[in-house]
Amino acid sequence: MRSFWRAWVAEWRHLLASPGDLALLTLFPLAAMAIVASIFIGGVARQLPVAVIDEDGGAFSRALRSELAASPTLRVVATTQDTAAVMTAFRRGEVVAALQIPNGVDEGLARARAPVLTIYYNASFLTTGKLAEGAIATVVSAAAGRSLLAQQVNAVVPVVRRAVPTVQTSILFNPQASFEGYLQALIHPAVLHLIVACATVMALGRELRGGSLGRWARRQRLLPLALVGKLVPAVLITSAWGAVWLIWLAGVRGWRPEGSIALIWLGQALLFAATAAISALLVVGTRRVGTALSMSAIYAGSALAFSGGTLPLSGASWFARSWSAALPYPHYLPLAMDQFIGAPPSLALRPALTLLAYALVAGGVAWALIAWQRGQRGQPAQPSKPAAPAVPTREVPDAAH
Repeated sequence: MRSFWRAWVAEWRHLLASPGDLALLTLFPLAAMAIVASIFIGGVARQLPVAVIDEDGGAFSRALRSELAASPTLRVVATTQDTAAVMTAFRRGEVVAALQIPNGVDEGLARARAPVLTIYYNASFLTTGKLAEGAIATVVSAAAGRSLLAQQVNAVVPVVRRAVPTVQTSILFNPQASFEGYLQALIHPAVLHLIVACATVMALGRELRGGSLGRWARRQRLLPLALVGKLVPAVLITSAWGAVWLIWLAGVRGWRPEGSIALIWLGQALLFAATAAISALLVVGTRRVGTALSMSAIYAGSALAFSGGTLPLSGASWFARSWSAALPYPHYLPLAMDQFIGAPPSLALRPALTLLAYALVAGGVAWALIAWQRGQRGQPAQPSKPAAPAVPTREVPDAAH
């Protein structure tokens, strides 16, 4: 264990003496946590700008405009009959959705016809557009139902009772439809995943001499323990930040997992250990800090996009599915999300073992390459034999001449 403790102490001494490297593991996670928390602390989107294209101007359209204005999700910024003006507002980013009320809506409702109201939303801003579209559809359905009921009650001639199908939607595990709990559960571990990848590259990259870790390896008695001791500080610090984030999310903000919070934290620790091992392998394999940093940014920076948490992977290309399967973060995410919704702890076994395999395999290959570099640099160069001096020659004149 002496090799482990020597590498451990040396790494801590360097971190305490290097403000830049220490800031990467302390100030950067704190700043990222503060920024992400401030972005999503509101939770639910409010006051999304929408427009109303009112081509009817009747009683139903007036009531509908009032209900749209009363919705906390929506903010009616324009009411007009000019469709072209609303499309211009879409292109300028002034509205994210619009409702078109055609001419003859009141007459259609009175004669039991189903008028078609059109909702437009900007798919370039898919999340906000869909939220506004859903809020408009809810308001329209509720207003149409009330209008239909009022016409039946006030009818002088008895009318045939028209039953409107009722759809009840129940939201599970996030009834407020809040972004805060869901997106913070995705983003914070992904940010720490990227930080530990960069920190590992910097930690091993400091020991490169002439594109090799052989000189550093020759100073270690037990190379595997020394390698672990060098990488563990970054893993421990980022795991501590993961615990702080869980305390903030569950204890302060109230987004408590239905399952085991300890399993979520264990999954994060395994993710960071796997990340450190992969980035160490990149340093040893490329022998260049810049190249290893670029490759770490590619695999850790793209992890969130290919995790299936923000964009669905079903129906994606074979490359997207293969890249997702090769990254460690997409294996952590099911473990965490299962525990957030209260899944049995046994479901965490497979992703946990997968992350452990990443750490052991990548770390083992990195150790083998460092050991090979130590052997290569440890062999003395064989002196080359001096070339035999050239023997001067002299032309002998031909005796016949």
